[in-house]
Amino acid sequence: MKSAPASDDVFLESLRREDPLGAVVRAHIHIEARLNRVLEALTPFPEQLPKGLRYEQRVRLAVALGLSEEILKPLKILGDIRNDFAHALDVKLTDEMANRLWQSFSKDDKDTILQAYGNTQSQFKETGMPEFSKADARHRFIAMAVALDKYLIVSENEALAARHT
Repeated sequence: MKSAPASDDVFLESLRREDPLGAVVRAHIHIEARLNRVLEALTPFPEQLPKGLRYEQRVRLAVALGLSEEILKPLKILGDIRNDFAHALDVKLTDEMANRLWQSFSKDDKDTILQAYGNTQSQFKETGMPEFSKADARHRFIAMAVALDKYLIVSENEALAARHT
């Protein structure tokens, strides 16, 4: 089995230290590793999973195997944003990109993200972390990436628990 992605706190701190390019690339790498673990947990014979699947193919396979369809669009848009950065030198993380990712979440997921962001904001008061609605694209992107990570952690744990019942 592959090594586990970094813990939640390590992931958040690593993204907070990055510039926008680093945050997007690091978030995508981390989420992709987490997605691979979810796929392994959802699959009775993970060693039979095909090698070399592209990111979007892995996302769609995970949904086909039982990952909630609501997460398909946010995961796909995360991949699209990463691709924007991978194919041009002058790409910036824009409000439009962050807004597109935000709009891809369900209402319940948005509420959860806002609540988690508020909790994190309270934790980091001394850093002057702005309210989510006033945050720049980088801060909002990081909050959404952390939410995707947590969603995948829960999904992996649920799949593993179901396998052992």
